[in-house]
Amino acid sequence: MGARSSPPRAAAWLRSRALGAVLALGLVALGAPAQAEPISEEESSRLGAGEVVARNVDASVHGGEYVGGVAYAIIDAPPVEVLSALIDPEAYLHILPLAQEAREVGQLEGDRLFYFRHGSSLGSGGYTCRVRAERGGTVRFWMDPSQPHDFDDAWGYFRVDEAGPGRTLLTVGMLVDLGFGFARLLFEERIRARLLTTPGLVKTYVEDKRRARSEPAGRVVSSPP
Repeated sequence: MGARSSPPRAAAWLRSRALGAVLALGLVALGAPAQAEPISEEESSRLGAGEVVARNVDASVHGGEYVGGVAYAIIDAPPVEVLSALIDPEAYLHILPLAQEAREVGQLEGDRLFYFRHGSSLGSGGYTCRVRAERGGTVRFWMDPSQPHDFDDAWGYFRVDEAGPGRTLLTVGMLVDLGFGFARLLFEERIRARLLTTPGLVKTYVEDKRRARSEPAGRVVSSPP
């Protein structure tokens, strides 16, 4: 799929607002708007057991056909540690599905620019995102269409909320427009499923780093007699 020309700034802003509203309808946990469907007892139990809870979202917005969803996980680490990972480009090699490259490539109007490439044995695709850390524990990202990209659009956010002492509720919302063609027909649902594993990848990465810091340095395990 070829790159599209950059849309006018006003159109891009309207599309971002529309996508944000679509994902807001999928919220089921802390901070959810009044019209959102509340979290169920079964979903609450799954979150408490360390599972990822996910809900699919589809949208037709400003000529684009988006798939994705909203997903949640409870992480055994305070929000500040989770946010630290979400603004570290190197961490994205571990917290984004099938990530092959993740690096900071510049800044634009106060936003950081991260280049990502995802891939498998079937192929790969790259794109550049604007990343913005906001007050209240939210990190938003959206594809910069002025840079080379292998699909039509991507938009989403991470949000952290305290879920008890030393614990974080992580909310991830993502939507992607693959454009038209075989990629959409063959891989759309696979890509959606991969996207919604992101909270679990963040959970594993942050908790593993936390455990590694807590282990005594240079610990020697003695051999049995």
